[in-house]
Amino acid sequence: MVDAIVIVFLVYTFLSFYYLFFFTLIYFPNKKRMMDYPKIKRFYSISMVIPCYNEEKDIGGTIKHLLESDYKGLKEIIVVDDRSKDNSWKVIQEFAKKYKKVIAVQTPKNTGNAAGAKSYGAKLTTSELIGFSDADSYPEKDGFSKMIGFFNDDKVGAVSSSVLVKNRNNFLEKLQ
Repeated sequence: MVDAIVIVFLVYTFLSFYYLFFFTLIYFPNKKRMMDYPKIKRFYSISMVIPCYNEEKDIGGTIKHLLESDYKGLKEIIVVDDRSKDNSWKVIQEFAKKYKKVIAVQTPKNTGNAAGAKSYGAKLTTSELIGFSDADSYPEKDGFSKMIGFFNDDKVGAVSSSVLVKNRNNFLEKLQ
């Protein structure tokens, strides 16, 4: 029994060092290029879809951050309330009245997950590109400008950005 535990420990140790070596081998030669992004050659119109369920405290901040984007091709922000039980719907409607780019919609019934609300909202978009953000995510002002340039390449069909945790209070949140 002890021999099996030692073997498992040694295998995990070997794999850990292997992946650390592999990461180091790739990271250091490329660390200066990791945050590079291509310049925008063509401006695309983009619709942002934000699924929302019981996010009355955060949804306003997310919408504000999207409206402050430096990318001029942001056509619309479709906020899809998935039949929240709090005041999220009222908050979304207030933003829709105040800003013409914000469109407030509600699913006919609760879909039970963010994917359902995203799918519902994606059907309503009228732009060339569709972006998704969570209701509690605060995108950076230059986030779109850094991502859109990747679409210069005809082979690119999707782009993802890094997502940092807003509230880093405990060890797990800091680790993310």
